[in-house]
Amino acid sequence: MNTYVENPLLFKKNDVFTAGAQIKKIQGNGILYTALIKRSLNHFPETVNQLDFSKCIIISKVEHKDLGPASSISTLTKINGVFGGNTITIGAEKDGIGNSISGSKAWESGQYNLVIVYHNSSYNMSTFKSIPLTIAY
Repeated sequence: MNTYVENPLLFKKNDVFTAGAQIKKIQGNGILYTALIKRSLNHFPETVNQLDFSKCIIISKVEHKDLGPASSISTLTKINGVFGGNTITIGAEKDGIGNSISGSKAWESGQYNLVIVYHNSSYNMSTFKSIPLTIAY
């Protein structure tokens, strides 16, 4: 019996990276971020409050206010009838919220994490997901 080993996610300079996230069955007020973070920076946030924006390349930020029961939010956008996530070009000068990609978070080859963090301030609940990937800059 053979074991299947998945190829690592690899992105190169000028590749367009698309990230989509969705949170369901929520209500009230909250915020959702997707970010790329170099593992070499030893920054592994599990909540929105732990995000250090000097170390994060933000791909998207979505806020919601006064949602009713069993609502959902996502970073997906509909273009020409097709849903897709927010994008960032590997090597871009600015991130998804207009911050400069420089200093410790400047693009370079190495291991990164795609980090998705959500916080619901109405109910003081949070969740996160981290997905490893490699950038060959």
